[in-house]
Amino acid sequence: MNGQKLKLDVMSCALAFANASAIVWSFVAILIAFMPEFATKLMAHTTHLADEQFIALTVISFITGFIIIWFYAFILGGLFAWFYNKSSR
Repeated sequence: MNGQKLKLDVMSCALAFANASAIVWSFVAILIAFMPEFATKLMAHTTHLADEQFIALTVISFITGFIIIWFYAFILGGLFAWFYNKSSR
């Protein structure tokens, strides 16, 4: 590499984080939508649900969660790439 340091493109890294998180979110939402009892039992211990409360998934909750997850992952990916580039000088 002739002494050159690897630099990450901040926007590409942010989009990769956001899109990967959105795909994972979609798979979890599908699990909840098609197998709510199984998903509730599976996640009851990790999300501290009291008495294995039923998880309801609506179109609005899916879209809202999708947007929130995508946005936070985008910010996290951008910060990761920015910090990586700053620390690799």
